[in-house]
Amino acid sequence: MVITQCADHILRAFASWPEAALCARDTRLLAFCREVTQKPALANELGSAWRSFEDDLFLQPGFLDFLLPLEDEAVRAAQADLARLQIAGVATPDRAEAQAFLRGLAAQTADPGRSLLESSLVSCFRRRGLRPRWPFYARFLLITDAVYQRFVDDVHAAVFARLVHQQFLQRRHWPTSYCGGYFYQGSAALGIRGVKPSEERYEAYQLDRYLTSDSRVLDIGGNAGFLAAKMAQRAAQVDMIELNPFLVRVADEVKSALSLNNLRTIVDDFQFFDSPAGQYDVVVSLSNHATIDTRLSIDFHAYIDKIARLLAPGGLLIFESHNINGPGRGLPGDDGDIEDKIAYMQTRFEVLDRYMVDCWVPALDIDKLFLVLRKA
Repeated sequence: MVITQCADHILRAFASWPEAALCARDTRLLAFCREVTQKPALANELGSAWRSFEDDLFLQPGFLDFLLPLEDEAVRAAQADLARLQIAGVATPDRAEAQAFLRGLAAQTADPGRSLLESSLVSCFRRRGLRPRWPFYARFLLITDAVYQRFVDDVHAAVFARLVHQQFLQRRHWPTSYCGGYFYQGSAALGIRGVKPSEERYEAYQLDRYLTSDSRVLDIGGNAGFLAAKMAQRAAQVDMIELNPFLVRVADEVKSALSLNNLRTIVDDFQFFDSPAGQYDVVVSLSNHATIDTRLSIDFHAYIDKIARLLAPGGLLIFESHNINGPGRGLPGDDGDIEDKIAYMQTRFEVLDRYMVDCWVPALDIDKLFLVLRKA
């Protein structure tokens, strides 16, 4: 059955990942997939629900854009066809027309004998596992999120669909997007895996040691706000600044879904962000002192000086590097000169802690250096 085959593909992909890279959401998803593959009666029972699940996915622009293994021009044509159906049907296409649309998609994209979703999954693989490129990992991880939301824990399924739509709008209308347009951060609370699962990241960085119920926190380049949301469950106030307005819309959805009144989202460039001196007890800078998309235009020394100004006396800087094994030539993502950068930070801060943190997508991400520094 299709559900059994798709579950088997998911199990096969995660089998190559080290156990340390698996998060709590992965564990629950894999338990479901194993149960489906081992219990034919369960697979039969879920067969109809799985077919409806596939149809629902491919009738949403955000998922269609991600899941079709087509060239971009063909994806846009399919998007246009779907848009016409949705306009004619006032957002929900007529069932007969929708089925005809899906049959046409299957004829154009699906491998013989495979469903649309299984074909999309198979396109992510090569002989020994997932293809080591972001478009394929992004597609695979989004499929696993969708399966999780429908069959493991559907509490936030509607929120998930809205977040995927914002990611779709970002890919269409923003110059760059990380990780193939997938979620850079994850949220176990919302059932989204992400490239960096926020709850596991929070634990790995031991942030409970540095945040208190009185902490005023600034998260620079907060991305989709999943980690900011996790910190807001601990701190008094979290301000998240992010230049990308589509990611801020995601963060606003997260804030609403989790009822976090102490999380404030701000669309701004950190270079121009204005706040009173000493406003914050903790500043979080996770690989944001230079961004891969090159949109941050402030140099490192000015960046550190500004953080020092924003922190209260004795305040903490939570810092994550980029690639410390790079050549150190100042290119995006290159922190081969990290010791020089730390030396400058020590003119403003005292280093309290320093260690390496493992990545959560081994084939495409890298381990990072993590630092905790106190304002001198």
